Amino acid sequence: MTATLLPENAKNKSVTWSSSDVNIATVDNNGLVTAIKAGTAQITATTCDGTNLSASCDINVSIMPVSSLTLDQNMVELIVENKITIIADILPTTASIKTLEWSSDNSEVASVDETGTVTALQPGTATISATTTDGSNIVAYCYITVKYGAGLNSITDNNSDNQIFNINGTKMYELPKRGFYIQGKRKVFVK
Repeated sequence: MTATLLPENAKNKSVTWSSSDVNIATVDNNGLVTAIKAGTAQITATTCDGTNLSASCDINVSIMPVSSLTLDQNMVELIVENKITIIADILPTTASIKTLEWSSDNSEVASVDETGTVTALQPGTATISATTTDGSNIVAYCYITVKYGAGLNSITDNNSDNQIFNINGTKMYELPKRGFYIQGKRKVFVK
């Protein structure tokens, strides 16, 4: 903002700037106004020559809302204990508030953190939601299916403790002491 002082030959043309609400908009010593958040503030210039003359301007700060939210993944299949980070694309790029709230509708199957990183916890399905926080309430979804990994990693026999682990080391089954067992399309013999 610029303050114009008259007469043009005045000896002291300096002014002080102030804002009625620095939580909405601030103003520096040169009259540069910075918007902070949505709302209204009054910016005032006051003379420093002892006359205390002032002029004010009302500033209405509005936010640029999010108009579109898409995720780089819509459907993902994960193996237990694997992770994936979902990337969000927010438009317009000039949106004022680009933070998202991430959530899982089944956090026992898949959890998600504040950065969009999904962790597969146990077999099943979960829907991951990303919701805008600017008041536009736009939501995008990623559907997660979690499965055990294919194949066996190991079979242990500690006396009568027969166990089958998947390739990630997660215990899948407790087996009786002896016999043939079907795991997927594979036959497993336990002595």
